[in-house]
Amino acid sequence: MNAIGTSIFSLASIGLGSATIASTTVAIPVTQPDLHLAQYEDFTLWPGFSPDPQQGSGRSGGFNFTEDCGYIDTAPDHQLTLRSAFDYLRIYVDADMDVTLFIETPNGDRTCYDNEIDDMLPEAAGRFEPGTYKLWIGHPSPEDDADYRIFITQQRDNN
Repeated sequence: MNAIGTSIFSLASIGLGSATIASTTVAIPVTQPDLHLAQYEDFTLWPGFSPDPQQGSGRSGGFNFTEDCGYIDTAPDHQLTLRSAFDYLRIYVDADMDVTLFIETPNGDRTCYDNEIDDMLPEAAGRFEPGTYKLWIGHPSPEDDADYRIFITQQRDNN
């Protein structure tokens, strides 16, 4: 494969009984997966973590419908393990389209965050107890998805 995402194949033909040789080169485009942002990082944090904010990325949506958060994947997009309580933690998502943040707490409670930022992007902020939180980034429609970045910070919003 060459650098522009095209595979090159050479086809040759040799005639019998004469010295006829024909050769053709065909370029076939090859689709490459979009790995621009999709990293799906997991996080393990203590109060005072650095760097602040922590960042992750992925693609929103999935095929599992939730009543409040639209469509999400079967498995969480990220896991956030907090080694001790945080008096204040903020989790927010940046994307070019409307997305949601679905969080399952260590005790199994589930909450959807939607449109807290600019009537389009989700944010969860406040006190967080220790344990592992499962995070999904959802989308209102099963046909659409978007690249996103997720941020986890101890800093309060400056807006």
